Parts: sequence; C-alpha cells; structure tokens
Amino acid sequence: MMIILSVLKFIGIAFTVLLLIDISVIGMVFLLRKIIARNQYAHQYLLAIQGGRSMEKYQKQQK
Repeated sequence: MMIILSVLKFIGIAFTVLLLIDISVIGMVFLLRKIIARNQYAHQYLLAIQGGRSMEKYQKQQK
C-alpha cells in the first residue's frame, strides 16, 4: 500500500512540475510577443517623427 501511495505522490509531483513549466513557457511567449509588438509600434512612431510627418501619413505610406 505504501509503495502505491509513494508512486502516486511522485507522479502527482512530476505532473504538477510539468504543468507549471508549461504555464510559465506559455506566459513567457505571450509576454515576449507583447514586448515585440510594443517595440514595433515605438519604432514606427520614431521613424514617423524623424521623417517630419504625421503618424497618419506614415501609416498610409506603410499600407
């Protein structure tokens, strides 16, 4: 009986650890995507200012 319980406990711990790693990886990817998207917007805005144009004109040119 004790062996079965210890095996179940080990499986439970392993499963929990894997689940936590999975969640953290997904979270990291999500955060990285957000950061990259923000940086792209900031870069576009800076380019628009450097060009001496309004943001709207720059966006129209991009399309």
